[in-house]
Amino acid sequence: YVGAKGVVIIYLKSPLTVRMERMEQRNGFDEALNRIKKDIFVFRDSELIADKVFVNDEDTNISELADEVAQFIKSWEEE
Repeated sequence: YVGAKGVVIIYLKSPLTVRMERMEQRNGFDEALNRIKKDIFVFRDSELIADKVFVNDEDTNISELADEVAQFIKSWEEE
């Protein structure tokens, strides 16, 4: 990236069981399992470097979470 804007890192934290269930519904068991294995490696330090962590679990209202993320980004841009 080249430009004046900074970068903010947002991490959406979801329990493994929730991620597996959602991916399995979309793509089947084998693809979901392969993706979970890759994600564990790829995102292993994400929570440590994130500017903000949002929780997305089985009780999360996705619309409310999207609003929270948008509000965080807006307030970050105004700083």
